[in-house]
Amino acid sequence: MKNWATMIKYRMNCNCIAARPLLCALFVVVSLLVLSKVWISGVKFTNGGGSTEGTATGTIPNDLLLGGLLSPNFYEQSCVSRYQSMLYRKASPCILSSSLINKLRKYEELHKMCSPNTPLFHQSLQQLKANHSTDQLKCNYVLWTPAGGLGNRMLTLVSTFLYALLTNRVMLIHQVDDMVDLFCEPFPGSTWYHDYLYHVLHKRFFCEDDQEVINKINWVLLKSDNYFVPGLFMIPKYEQELERMFPIKETVFHHLGRYLLHPSNSVWGMVMRYHNSYMAKAKERIGIQARIFQSSPISIDDLYKQMVNCTQEESILPKLNPEQSKNSFLVPNEATPRAVLLASLYGVLYDRLKDMYYLHSTTTSEIVSVYQPSHE
Repeated sequence: MKNWATMIKYRMNCNCIAARPLLCALFVVVSLLVLSKVWISGVKFTNGGGSTEGTATGTIPNDLLLGGLLSPNFYEQSCVSRYQSMLYRKASPCILSSSLINKLRKYEELHKMCSPNTPLFHQSLQQLKANHSTDQLKCNYVLWTPAGGLGNRMLTLVSTFLYALLTNRVMLIHQVDDMVDLFCEPFPGSTWYHDYLYHVLHKRFFCEDDQEVINKINWVLLKSDNYFVPGLFMIPKYEQELERMFPIKETVFHHLGRYLLHPSNSVWGMVMRYHNSYMAKAKERIGIQARIFQSSPISIDDLYKQMVNCTQEESILPKLNPEQSKNSFLVPNEATPRAVLLASLYGVLYDRLKDMYYLHSTTTSEIVSVYQPSHE
């Protein structure tokens, strides 16, 4: 392995901010929003100090490009989910700023010019191999390498892409076996995959002085299992541009996730077959993610009790009928079926929740079906 000392690898140790509790909380919030398709409810959508121009995505029926978020320069059949997934979501109330749209279009041009197998890419790669990675070049790169499970990888991909937008870098990813054919290529006329070698150095990342050093380096290797977007908002030099692109901070993952992460055709086929078999006929679909953090251990029994109490007290799921009679199986025709999609590493939670609604009637006479596609 070559000793490429001028490539820097950053593990997100958050040396300058104590961000881990916040990041863990954000992971839960984002996961629940994605599963339940309830986007940033309760947030007041004002533009603050950012651009006053923008559109609420999804307001135009069958807006396949999500209000300008997506590029029109794709062959539709190459990634069916890019144009079909919006048909299965509620319209987004989140403001899409013109600054973000313009930034994405400029990035797509940069990525196409600097992507693997282009002359500028090979020029930069030769500089790297010669240990001259601080020379001034047209194309600078941030190489994302996976860490953690798929959910964490999606969060760090979005975080890394935002970092690339802020620093005018081209984001490339190292494709490992368990990510082959998961996502479509997100940038028109180019690829984001690249194989590489690297030398490991550890540096602080969220300190402005260190950012000045990083910006002089052509190649940065980034490895993290955290959603580190909040840390980028704490770097003063990026504040104004972030405010222009995201007048509402909470919408970063919402917008960039819908831009970047589209299931490949093979994955989308499995998603649609599962949806049509189990979820499509339900008039209401509910997503629940249940997980245990190492920093806050809890027993499976207590986690299950919390999950049931929360969903029933907030009227997300109906309560059980305490006076169940022999005729309780007779469900009125007007009953609304609910489908619950449970995401958890613990299969026992699925078994207990499914059996609870299978063996008992509810106070509202509703039918509740519980599904868990995977225990991973």
